[in-house]
Parts: sequence; structure tokens; C-alpha cells
Amino acid sequence: MDDAEAFKALKDVCERGNGILKHQPVVRETCEAWTRGAREACAAIYGPASAELRELAAAHRRIMTNFDTDPSYYLTQVVANLHRELKVIDKLLKGKEEAAREQGGLAKALRVFAGVVWARSAAAAEGAAALLAKGNLQVLVVEEGGDLLARIMTLATLRYGVVIAPPDASGGLAPAAAFAAGCLASRLGVSRVAVLLEAPQKLPAAMGPLRAFDLADEARWLAQIAADLGKIAK
Repeated sequence: MDDAEAFKALKDVCERGNGILKHQPVVRETCEAWTRGAREACAAIYGPASAELRELAAAHRRIMTNFDTDPSYYLTQVVANLHRELKVIDKLLKGKEEAAREQGGLAKALRVFAGVVWARSAAAAEGAAALLAKGNLQVLVVEEGGDLLARIMTLATLRYGVVIAPPDASGGLAPAAAFAAGCLASRLGVSRVAVLLEAPQKLPAAMGPLRAFDLADEARWLAQIAADLGKIAK
């Protein structure tokens, strides 16, 4: 992994950690997942026996209370750990930023945005995911049943969302798809979300402002998403 790639990886870790702190209440599982991801990123960049990884691990202090008996104080300690770990990540990020700048790769490394495709399955998301990737977005595919809200709220670089919407038994929009579209629209605004309908469906009145397209009408939604991506600052 070169310095520009390492910078991007650490920047994503840092932004996700700061995103967790900004959205209250803090969720224990989200913090624990972030810590695991931060350590995996450091091991990949610096090596599993590196001083950098040891420094990050040392920033995570032992929690002396039990979540079930004292959840408030437990989460206070979790947040304190997160702050200490983020301080280490920020230091490592600045080092890689300087190295990437010297190599001339920083400008490219900074042009990193993310897109989310929500779908019933990864296979259903393939076409839209490929289009977002072609538009220079890093794509996160969230399958039905995944914790969409927790994932997108900590993705600081998120710039676009696509929902592949199946119908429910009555021919309306499936509740999970409506929730996904609502989450993305609340985060990005309706002009950064496209809903692709797997079958003719009646949308709830509250979803009227969202742009919805027949999945079968590929030319139309391809053109719309391509136009939207062209407006995202690179």
C-alpha cells in the first residue's frame, strides 16, 4: 500500500470515528466495530508487529465496568477509548498526508467519495454499484437486513445513494426499501438519491419528492445517475 492509499484508508477510519462521536447516543457495537476496523487498517498499512499498531492498541484502556449493570458509565469509558484511539489515528494520518504530499499523490487521495446501494441482495445491486464505481465513488452495498442507518451515518464521505426497491405483498413499496430511501434522503437530500423500482409500485405520499425509476428502464436511470454524479465535486 503506497502513502496515498494509506492516507485514504486512515482518513476513512478517522472520519468514521468522528462520525460515531457526532451521532448520539453512542452505540457500543458500533464503537467496537470501529476499533476492530482501525486496528485492521493499521496492521495492513504498518504491519501486524508495528509500533504504530501497538500505540493504537495501548490507547484502548481496559473497561472496568459491565455494560449490563452500568451501561451509562460503560459507554463513557467506550467514548474515552474512542477519543484516545482517534488521537493516534489523527497523528498517523498527518504523517501519511505529508508523505503523500511529497510523492504528489495527495490530490488524488483527497478525491474520495462514497456511494451506497441498498438492495435485497448483492446480486440485485450489481448494475447500480458498477455505475457508481465508474463515477469514481467507493461503493458500499447494504443488503436487506443489514444495519443501514448505523453504516451510512458514520460514512463521512457519503455523496450518493441508490435504493433497488422490491414491492411488498400488496404491490406497494416494501417497508425496508422505504426506510432505506428515507435514511439516505435525510442524509443527502432527494437530489442525491435514486429509487429503482423492481416492479410497478405505488409509492407512499411522503416519498413523493424522491426520484423513482423503473428498474427495467435502464437507459433513463443510467442517464439520471450519470448526470447526478457529474455534479458531485471531484
